Amino acid sequence: MVHRDESMTLVAFILGIMGAGVALYFILRAVLTTRKGLLSVDETKDIPTTKKENVEFVIDTFSTLINKLKEKEEELERLRSHAENRASVAEIYNEDILRSVGSGVITFNMDRKITTFNHAAERILKKRRGDVLGLSCVGAFGPDNTLCILLEEAFSSGRFKSRQEVELQGKGLTNTWVGLSTSPLKDKDGKQIGIIIVFTDLTEIRMLREQGELKKRLAMLGEMSGGIAHEFRNSMGTILGFVKILSKSLKEDESAREVISTIITEINSMDLIIKELLNYGKPIAPSLAHVDLNGIVRKALDITISNSPDIKLDIDINAPDLVPVYADEVLLRQALQNIFQNA
Repeated sequence: MVHRDESMTLVAFILGIMGAGVALYFILRAVLTTRKGLLSVDETKDIPTTKKENVEFVIDTFSTLINKLKEKEEELERLRSHAENRASVAEIYNEDILRSVGSGVITFNMDRKITTFNHAAERILKKRRGDVLGLSCVGAFGPDNTLCILLEEAFSSGRFKSRQEVELQGKGLTNTWVGLSTSPLKDKDGKQIGIIIVFTDLTEIRMLREQGELKKRLAMLGEMSGGIAHEFRNSMGTILGFVKILSKSLKEDESAREVISTIITEINSMDLIIKELLNYGKPIAPSLAHVDLNGIVRKALDITISNSPDIKLDIDINAPDLVPVYADEVLLRQALQNIFQNA
């Protein structure tokens, strides 16, 4: 009984296939009647009339259709693969551009998340690409970073910047200056899909500019100090003239003459200092000669004591074994005097 049921089922299945084939034949025949040449059917070929010929025709036509569909599928696969390769090449090319450009480039999508962060941005902002991709600007750089402030302004009000110089704040960004521009990022249809920030490191240029300004101020200060030095020199010349007149009138007073001699020595020293001030920025040429260290030390101490009469000192500077040294007497005495005064 079981075998009989299986046989009946098989017969029914075969009959179903044949019926479907016959139905397909009549459909194809109707189409071929109205549209000659469809599916590459030879127009000179006779339409089959017998059942056997009909079945063979249907099978042959169906096989041809399947082959053409496979060819179309293969062609579509080739086109898809070609399109993917082109997209991959374009993506690699864009990556090469971003990696090679010297300016920092950061892009944000409409959710304010970082989608692009090139090598120059890593170098300037001291951040690694993998650490910031997918983060918000605040999450990556902090709320006080100027980039985030300008980005929020661009998103909120649509105001974009062009070549604006700003100082960046954040970890490792002390005195970091950049020139940046913000602009909308759009797709091929002109729809905004985010914002792009392009910036260039101006830190060294800024430092050079500040150094140039400092040099200008120093030059102005030098000119002003030169004028003051000339006035001092004129006044010192007047004082020296009166002291010499006073010295002539006090020939008999030995103690007064010693004081006057000290005054004249100091005026001459001041004159040399003023000359150095006038020659500021020029190499100093010491006036070298063999000088007595004992005498230089004593003169420096005498001047220091005269400027500080309330200080009592016990002095012993007699060193007869000291040989003369080859030096600039005025500069050496001035150095010793400064040391004594500071002490």
